[in-house]
Formats: sequence, structure tokens, C-alpha cells
Amino acid sequence: MIETFFFIPADKIRFINKLPEINASNFILDFEDSIKSSNLSVALKNITNIKNIENFWARPTLFNTNNDLDLNLIKNLIDLGIKKIIIPKIFNRSHLKAISEIKGIKKCEFILLIESAKAFNNVDKLLTFKKINIKGLVLGSHDFVSDLGMKYNVEDLKYFRQTLLIKAKAYHIKPIDIASMEIKNNLEFKEEVLSGFNMGYRAKMILHPSQLELLDEISFFNNDETLFARKVIKKYPNLSDEIEAVNFEGRILERPHIKRILEILRYDDR
Repeated sequence: MIETFFFIPADKIRFINKLPEINASNFILDFEDSIKSSNLSVALKNITNIKNIENFWARPTLFNTNNDLDLNLIKNLIDLGIKKIIIPKIFNRSHLKAISEIKGIKKCEFILLIESAKAFNNVDKLLTFKKINIKGLVLGSHDFVSDLGMKYNVEDLKYFRQTLLIKAKAYHIKPIDIASMEIKNNLEFKEEVLSGFNMGYRAKMILHPSQLELLDEISFFNNDETLFARKVIKKYPNLSDEIEAVNFEGRILERPHIKRILEILRYDDR
């Protein structure tokens, strides 16, 4: 199963109370897009009651209404025990430098949200900033298309999704696929997930519990691939990605093929 990052509005205690019922890999306490600024104090109070808060991600607002960098919220979150932070809206290294100077920041992990043309253009400079521990990269697709003046269309985002995936892989960090606003058109959501998976994404941002349920219905590999993988493992039950190559039915299967076969089998067993 692909790794999931599930957004929870931090000011909605009823949603927070339902977390044990939600089968997501990671939870993101959202202090940005999904809550009103007037509810900030409520949101901060809510998370003080969450056990193991250090295991949760948080997405804070980083810019005030004048578009000036404002780090007060991220400082508050770190003081409350948050150690995993989604960084939205930043676009140059000076933003990361300011964040890196916050007390306690060295113990934190970060995922960068690329949400503007400037951020996309500067992604190499952002990913090579070594004073914070960057663990993931994701395209904030809706803010991104707004910045470009594009009409939102998943197919038109393919180049940007692929580019950020390649950048993440090149810098040995986790590429995370875009969040989908689609909660009614099941087919469209599944096609978006599969398109990302076939690009190479193995993690995705999730906005609604119904999307998590739909993930269980997706066949990530076709029947021919699955049957072939089963045949290979039947002949080589101790197959591992440490093996250089095997001979199967007149074909040489090298390590890249073996690695894919093992992945197919993992998804077949889910």
C-alpha cells in the first residue's frame, strides 16, 4: 500500500477524536488552509491533548497578511512537542535560513510544499539547504496552478509532478504526490492515484476518509504482471533484491526486474 499523509483541521476536535478510526500512515494537523485564523487558539489547545504528538505532522501558516515571514506559530508548535513540519508557501533559501535559526529546529523533520513558480524554479536551491532535515517534497497543486494562472487539470500537471519526483529521488528524499479535492468522482480519483504510482510515487496526500477507502480498491499492477511475479517466486521462493540475477523461462531477470517483482508481490499480498 502506498504511504498516506492525511490532513486533519486542527481546530476541529471531533475530527481529532476520530483519528483512531482512520487508517492512514501519517496525520497532518493543519493550521493553514483548513482553519480560520480566529480559530488558531482553539487549534493549539486541541493538540495539547493528543498523545504522542511528536509522531504527528503539522502544517503551520508561515506568512502574515502582509506576506511577511512570521515564525511565531511554528515556534509555538515546536514548544508543544511537534517535531514533523510541512513547510508551505516558501520559495527561497532565506526562508529556510530563518526557520533553521528557531530554537529546537535541529530535532525536527520537514516536508517542503512547492506552491509557486518561484519555489518550483528554486527547488534545487531549497533541497540543497543543509541546515534543516528535509525528508519529503510535494507539489501543492492548487496553489501552484493559481500562481501560474492555469486551469486545474491533472494531465497538465504531469510535467511538474514528474519533475519534482525526479528532484526528490536525486536528493534521496521522499516524493509525495498531490492532494486531490475529488471526493465524489471515484474513477477520477483512482486514475489520479494510478498516474502518480506509474510515475514512481509511493506516497500521497489525502484529504478525506473516502479516499483512503478507495485506495484499497485500486489494482496497482495488472493481472499479467501479478501472475508472472507469482510464477517467479514459486520457482525462487528465497528471491530477494540482494540477488544479482536469475534465469527464468529463458529470460535473465536482473536486480531491477527482481526489485519490481518483489514490489508486485507486496501489493498482491495487501
